[in-house]
Amino acid sequence: MAKHIRDTGTACTSRCKQIKVDLLPATASKNNAYARHLFVGLFVLCCLMVFSRQSHASTCAVQPAVEVKPSEVVETVLKALRDNTETDEGIAQVYCFAAPSNKRITGPIERFTGMIKSGYGDMLNHVASELEPISIVDGVARQHVWLETAEGEIVGYLFLLGKQSGGEFNDMWMTEAVYRLDPSKRRKSI
Repeated sequence: MAKHIRDTGTACTSRCKQIKVDLLPATASKNNAYARHLFVGLFVLCCLMVFSRQSHASTCAVQPAVEVKPSEVVETVLKALRDNTETDEGIAQVYCFAAPSNKRITGPIERFTGMIKSGYGDMLNHVASELEPISIVDGVARQHVWLETAEGEIVGYLFLLGKQSGGEFNDMWMTEAVYRLDPSKRRKSI
């Protein structure tokens, strides 16, 4: 039933590199069948995880870019949170602008989605927003945001954005942290 793979001299499509593989010796015993199946299963699972993350990034309507200003990042994130759908497309857009340091803490998109819903749920589908003037000092942008929930409650958040240095997001503004604000500190009204 198991097929032995030896030196794959077959032609590849333009998207792949030709690799000669000798994964299983021709004399592989039946005792190794379980290990082979486990290896193949883990390999397939890893491929699915990698490709699902790549396809997630391409579903974002707005991607991080050097041209995108920090105020535009906040506006994009707020619009995504306001317009979040049942399939959480808005949260996926927010995740696109989460800095790599933020993602290391919040985890993959599934965990990030749970965190937004449980800790920042009042941001989802808000009805109005007010942004105080943004301040940028030493590569850190601070944006105070006030939101009116569907229930009429006013909630405040401080967005901290950083200009990334190095890596695939070099010189791009991304969200590094979001903190809840005390509503009594609000300057204006929505």
